[in-house]
Amino acid sequence: MSAIQQRIVTIFGGSRCAETSPEYAEARRAGQLLAEAGYTICTGGYLGVMEAASRGARERGGRVLGIVVNQFKAEPNRYLTDKVATEHFYERLQKLITRSVGFIALRGGMGTVTEMSLVWNKIQTGVINARPLVLLGDCWPPIVESWRTHLVVTAGDVAMLDFAETPEQAIQIITEKSRGVNMNCSRCGMMLAAAAQFCGNCGAPVAALPPTAASAEIFGAPEPQARRRLQN
Repeated sequence: MSAIQQRIVTIFGGSRCAETSPEYAEARRAGQLLAEAGYTICTGGYLGVMEAASRGARERGGRVLGIVVNQFKAEPNRYLTDKVATEHFYERLQKLITRSVGFIALRGGMGTVTEMSLVWNKIQTGVINARPLVLLGDCWPPIVESWRTHLVVTAGDVAMLDFAETPEQAIQIITEKSRGVNMNCSRCGMMLAAAAQFCGNCGAPVAALPPTAASAEIFGAPEPQARRRLQN
């Protein structure tokens, strides 16, 4: 397995979009392109954009991680290869962010805004090292411009973002800007040295692992019943 096949890209977006909506088609295409490039896809695991990205990746033989919340009664979408259950929203957000080398946000609601804003703030404050955060779709430029006008958002803050009009542009940005991204330890959060096999702070292993083992090591083992259901 090559290095790029172990690299995770998280896709954010709304759960309420219809299959006929532009953002569903964009997310599905983004999932296809990322899987073709060898990336593992990570989403919130449910419907809408999350389903579309998962569906696209599976159509190209890709691996799809779904970070779900035990409090939700809704079933995850059927395109996941791995379900990772979390107890609360903060844990879910952390797992969506910590091990990803890049992020793509599509049109969604306040949950999507929360997710992309947290990534943006973590990059801005150096909590995680720089990595691409791509806003895909024509809804984003006027939203970000409005934030600049009415909030304390500087040109330097906006420069940390990338904007894409098409999935092809988004994946090109991810591919170019995620090269050489150093990761943060999934156990203690410390930044990992380039090509590190173990975290220098807590000793957690970060070496290449087989897909199932890697999912358990990075995110915690999926529930056995969930794994059996997803494999059916």
